[in-house]
This record gives sequence, C-alpha cells and structure tokens, in this order.
Amino acid sequence: MFLTLKLYEIRMAFHNKMFMFALFALLFTSALFSIKSIELYEPKAHVFEGEQIVYGSVGPGQTFTVQINPIVLSENGEFLGQWDMASTTLLPDGWSSQPSRLYDKPLIVEITTPSDAKEGRYYVSIIVEDEKGQENIGDSIEFSLVIDVLHDVLQMSIEPKELKAGATQPAKFEVTLTNLGSAKDVFTINAWGVKDWEFEKKIYLQPGAKKSFTFEVVGNDEASYDVNFHVVSDSSKLIYDDSKVKLHVHTNLISDYKSTSHGVLLFPLFSSPIYSISGLIGLLFP
Repeated sequence: MFLTLKLYEIRMAFHNKMFMFALFALLFTSALFSIKSIELYEPKAHVFEGEQIVYGSVGPGQTFTVQINPIVLSENGEFLGQWDMASTTLLPDGWSSQPSRLYDKPLIVEITTPSDAKEGRYYVSIIVEDEKGQENIGDSIEFSLVIDVLHDVLQMSIEPKELKAGATQPAKFEVTLTNLGSAKDVFTINAWGVKDWEFEKKIYLQPGAKKSFTFEVVGNDEASYDVNFHVVSDSSKLIYDDSKVKLHVHTNLISDYKSTSHGVLLFPLFSSPIYSISGLIGLLFP
C-alpha cells in the first residue's frame, strides 16, 4: 500500500512538471507571436507593433503614400498569413487620407497635407488589419509616422548665369529642377523678361528626383535682359523657387536684316522697298 502511494505521488509530480513545462512553452510561444512586425516598401523599413518611424519631408498640399507588404512570413520563410487592409487612425487637423483597397498588394495608404500647412513636425498613426481575424497573425498591428512639413522641398538651378547672343539668334540655358521631398509632384515653370517672349513648361518629379532640360531665348533688339524664372508646385503656391539669368543681345548686319522681317516701317513710304529687300535677305540666313 505504501509503495503504491509513493508511485502515485511520483506520477502526479511528473505530470505536474510536464503540465508546467507545456504551459511555459505555450506562454513563450504566445509571447513570440505577440511581437508582431510588418515590412514597409515606402518608406523602406521593418516596423514593430507600436513603433514610431521617420517618414521624411513633404510640402504643403502634397500627397505621399505608405506602402505595406501584406504577406507575413515566419523566420523560416513559412507563410503565416496576410493583412487585408490599412488605414489611418490619427491625423493632424486639416489632413486627409485614403485607405488602402481591400486585399491589395501592396496595401497603399495615401495621405495629403493641407495646401496652407505650416512648417513643423507632425504625427500620423496607421493601422493594418486582418478583416476577419482568420489568419495566424493577430487581428491588427498599429504604428506611427513622423512627418516633417517643409516649404523648401524644391530647388531650381540655371546654367549659365550670363550669356551673349546675336539678335534673332537663340540663346540656350539649361534648367535643373530637384524634388527634395518625399512626395511626388508636378511643377510649373514660367519665364519672361525678353520682348515678345514667354516660356511655360510642366515637369513631373518623383521623390528625390532631378530633371534637366534646355530652353531657348530669342531677342530681336540690341539690349541686356534680365530673364526671370519662377517655378511653383501644382499642390501649393507655398512650394516655389525663383532664379534670374542675364542675356546680352548684340546686333550685326545679318541680324539687322533679320529684324526687318518682323515688320516694315510705315514712314517714310519711299523706304518701304528697301526694308522689304532687307527682310528677304535676312530670311536667307538661318
């Protein structure tokens, strides 16, 4: 009887230890799965539950995106589940957002700042959810972004700063626009300063992108001109840059002939045939 009792106690003690070990393993495993994280394509990062990451700089009125990989894999590369949608849960006053489409790959959340946004640091919260909670990844994961709003996210440079050209001859300048921010945008560039000449062009730039192009200025009269350039974002007039170059136009006999082709003097009348002939001569030269 005594031996039977001892054997029973030993067996119970063994089962209790096994139970405690199994419980510990379960809790440990649950703790591991509770440390959730997701992969971001934009900004490029691996973010954990409740973590705060820096997005970058955007300008007033601009729209930027948060792109999320919905696929969740284990450390061994085993498929664990898939997130279904993403949206914002906290936005600064005046900001707006567009949630991702359901089951999209990647999940893309669009966020837009007000066109009159002041410079400063702002915070946005994002939640990524499993719609029906059927995956082995939990119901949701939430994280936050730090966004710096700056007005100076555009840069324009022009080369050369000064140029000489003959009358009616094109003077070529190279303009380079650089998007210093983390949001894509369309920029409109205008130029003026030479009589009977204006210039306008639209440029699309991805975040951090740079684009150069050549423009031509033609002056018909001998003079020195200040050619003014103004570029502004289509998102907000607060995002802009200005620049100025100098154009010196000089004349010679050929350019004088060319200039007459732009109009004939009305008086005195006897000079009209002479100006007509001069204009025809000017047209013979490129």
